[in-house]
Amino acid sequence: MYGPSGGYTCYYDCTECTEAISSLTSNNLGGVGPNSGDPEQMRFSPVGSINGASFDLVVTVAPGSNYNCASPCTQNKLNGKFGQIRLLYADPLGVATLRFSFVDTATGASVTVPSFYFSFFDLDMRDGNGDRSEAVGVKGSDIAGYMLDPSTEVSVACNDGSWGSGGALHVAPCLSGEEIVFSATTYGEPADNPTDPSAMTGEQLARSVRLAFVDKASFDVTISSLTSNNLGGVGPNSGDPEQMRFSPVGSINGASFDLVVTVAPGSNYNCASPCTQNKLNGKFGQIRLLYADPLGVATLRFSFVDTATGASVTVPSFYFSFFDLDMRDGNGDRSEADTCSTRAPR
Repeated sequence: MYGPSGGYTCYYDCTECTEAISSLTSNNLGGVGPNSGDPEQMRFSPVGSINGASFDLVVTVAPGSNYNCASPCTQNKLNGKFGQIRLLYADPLGVATLRFSFVDTATGASVTVPSFYFSFFDLDMRDGNGDRSEAVGVKGSDIAGYMLDPSTEVSVACNDGSWGSGGALHVAPCLSGEEIVFSATTYGEPADNPTDPSAMTGEQLARSVRLAFVDKASFDVTISSLTSNNLGGVGPNSGDPEQMRFSPVGSINGASFDLVVTVAPGSNYNCASPCTQNKLNGKFGQIRLLYADPLGVATLRFSFVDTATGASVTVPSFYFSFFDLDMRDGNGDRSEADTCSTRAPR
């Protein structure tokens, strides 16, 4: 595990794992290739050994989830000494859950690894204007802790509204069963992707997170992307347009469209900046309602636009739901409410 000095610090008696993955024996995650004849998985072999018996890492799409990538998905591959999985455009909602499992190299039987670290690298934003922001999430109850670089560019937030910071091994702050989400906050490009874990730059370390696990044969990770996340100009991605843009949320006659949330003219929206609680929360879009402005009221506009052109899209009929309307502060000092009105198409 990376310690505050940038070197490795081990907080557990870790199972010996390979620093460099030697081969990718299956490469067809979600059935999108590039090796269409392989089982629908990515299988890295071997990744470690216990008592002289080697084991592999198998990545599959978790039950009930979807994973899409332009087929054949040539970006899923070995990249130098790293396994690379395409995060952006994970499914039509921009969210997918992947299952990481350990199996015996020879027999395929499930293997429980006593303790280990697992790192995610290259969490960044793409498309030049923050159109895509990568994030990974894992249940707080699944991990023993996490590690961020002291100069981290990764934001940390939990479904219960709490968050952590970098520089040491942290116990996951999430309530049992809730998810801790690690999100990109800075722009990147393919040229800055890491290829060797023993030769990481400061920038590459700042865009990574290392998770600590104990006694696991498998674990699930949610991957997601949010195209803009700066509602009312309060962040967390301060360089984005002042909106939240979820892309895509549907299609009409084969043309996909996005949902854009903005502050309506004449209204204000405030949240302690950077507003890390505005995010993708699993398969939901999450917007901070409490303390919306000094009066506790804000009007938001929800608009549909063409994914490619940004032109307004009229959706013939649809349902739209609001969840988690509750009171906070223990004594009912804050009670959330939504009032909806429609705007006739022009």
